[in-house]
Order: sequence, then structure tokens, then C-alpha cells
Amino acid sequence: LMAAKQYQAAMAEYNAAKAIDPANPIIKRNIAECFNNMGIMLFRKHMYGDAIGRFEQCLKIVPQHQNARRNIMLCQ
Repeated sequence: LMAAKQYQAAMAEYNAAKAIDPANPIIKRNIAECFNNMGIMLFRKHMYGDAIGRFEQCLKIVPQHQNARRNIMLCQ
């Protein structure tokens, strides 16, 4: 789903997996990637405020996510 850029559908799948195994670090990382990718999609649509929100959601899950940090700077 992520490869097909179906981020909302991918997020739903990851959240279902998270409900089964909430401590799984791979699931957490994938959810963070979904938020980052949604932010990129919004950035490309010039929806910078919404994009920053998605990048910040990514950083709440993976605080050391460098791409999300860099993407926030690009939005400003």
C-alpha cells in the first residue's frame, strides 16, 4: 500500500497491527513512515501547515526521524 502511495489505507493496516502488538518497533517505524509520506504528499500540494502536522506526528513516534525534521524546515 505504501509503494502504491495509498497512505491512508496503509495507516489503517498498521494501526490494526499495532492493536495486536503495540510494542512492536517495526510497526511503530512503519506508522511514522506513513506520517512522513503523507506530509510529503501534502507538501507537494503546497499544503504546508498540514504537511508540518504530519511530520510532527512522525516525530512523536520516532523523535530521531531526520527526514521528518528536514521536511519541516522545507515547509517553513
